[in-house]
Amino acid sequence: MKTAQICELVYLATPWRVNASCGQRNCYYFGFKYGGVDYCLIYTGFMIEEVVPVVPVSAIAVAEAVLVRVGFSLAWQHNPGKNLMYAEFQHPDGIAVHASESRGDGVGPVVVYFRVSKIDQLAETAGVTAEDQSWGMREFWLRDADGNTYRFGQPITE
Repeated sequence: MKTAQICELVYLATPWRVNASCGQRNCYYFGFKYGGVDYCLIYTGFMIEEVVPVVPVSAIAVAEAVLVRVGFSLAWQHNPGKNLMYAEFQHPDGIAVHASESRGDGVGPVVVYFRVSKIDQLAETAGVTAEDQSWGMREFWLRDADGNTYRFGQPITE
């Protein structure tokens, strides 16, 4: 179906102003009438929906040893060449962290900050204790063998 046909159908269904999804991520049709003329616009914005940190590691197992302590699991790994593995770790809450053995993806150590709820339960799962910080957060840190820090925090409520 052509764009004009889609907008015409949408416009007829809801006169003056419409907003309908075109079935793709971040893609919407807007149909409207102005000065007696029908208009149809297509918006395919590039909205950021997710940030996935890439942690430089000497071996995927280095990141895995820390991330499994807080519930992550290895979702997939890939060898793009030269035996430099790249992997994704997924948390049941839908959060992802990537790990890369390639120095082309950056060099560490780096810090990845996770804003969480139920910080004390998560810290207990990881085998550590969360502590109140002067900046209004309750936090704990985990460090991998490459020196990367995985920091977890929750705002302190009064």
